[in-house]
Amino acid sequence: MRLGYYIIILSVFLFASCSEKEKDLREKDYASVKSFTEGQSTKYTEYSTGEFVGRHIKGSGFPGFLADTMWIKYVGRVINSEKTIFATNYEEVAKANKLTLDDKDLLEKIVVVSNIDMIKGLKNGLPRLYEGDSASIAIPFAHAYGESGTGLVPPYTGVVFDVKVIKTSGVKATAEKKVISDYVNSNPEFNIKVKDYVYKKVITPGTENGAIKNDTIIFDYKITTLDNNLVLENNGESVVYGNIKDDQVYAFDFILEGVKKGDSIHFIVPSHLSVRSESTIYQYYTPLIYQLKVKEVRTKTSS
Repeated sequence: MRLGYYIIILSVFLFASCSEKEKDLREKDYASVKSFTEGQSTKYTEYSTGEFVGRHIKGSGFPGFLADTMWIKYVGRVINSEKTIFATNYEEVAKANKLTLDDKDLLEKIVVVSNIDMIKGLKNGLPRLYEGDSASIAIPFAHAYGESGTGLVPPYTGVVFDVKVIKTSGVKATAEKKVISDYVNSNPEFNIKVKDYVYKKVITPGTENGAIKNDTIIFDYKITTLDNNLVLENNGESVVYGNIKDDQVYAFDFILEGVKKGDSIHFIVPSHLSVRSESTIYQYYTPLIYQLKVKEVRTKTSS
């Protein structure tokens, strides 16, 4: 069955006013997915963004998180009924499971960062893989097909995608890295390297202890392009470090580590770790600057 039909589906689920029944279903599904991963010989890593990734064979090619395009082979299975295959681009697997296969599914090309229609678990999971990887991505229903399900996937049901990464391409990402390097060379005040192509400058240092996982951080922020065009702005943002919500900016889940009350800090963040959308202000593969002013850091016990 075509990948475009099954995994390229806009997946937006609003759980702010969930009933207790829905909460219970989410918890049971999460437990089912976690139990599945723990029962495998391959070790799975659980990420704060919601998915579990188990790497069977480690590749050594271009990393997915910097790729603008990936070519993959895949099989999608229902997590609590592993023999139920609902999507594949292997011709022999499609025939064995009586699934329709289009020619262009034989080697699927996926635009990684800019594909806003991909289910969230794959959008988060695929960039964690490398060219040459053979891996499985286990996804709870909230980041898969939700409360409605799709095709052979029942409602409130987690799924697992077995993926082989044939090829990755990072032409645009490579160009973006050069833009960041050139900017840092011209602005040496960004003298603290946080991780690859993420740089920080401290405007005013804060006091007290730095934030750790599960601390709640209250801060004002502005996000701009490198030439100072405003992208987003918000005062009084509240984020639990290490547990960002679906509607919050992805970068907050790592740049907030160790921030202190009173900190005024700027970060350069590449697009694959940033706002994964496009606007009239900037295009995909555009690095952004995050300007943060930290008002308060609450520990889990003090909140």
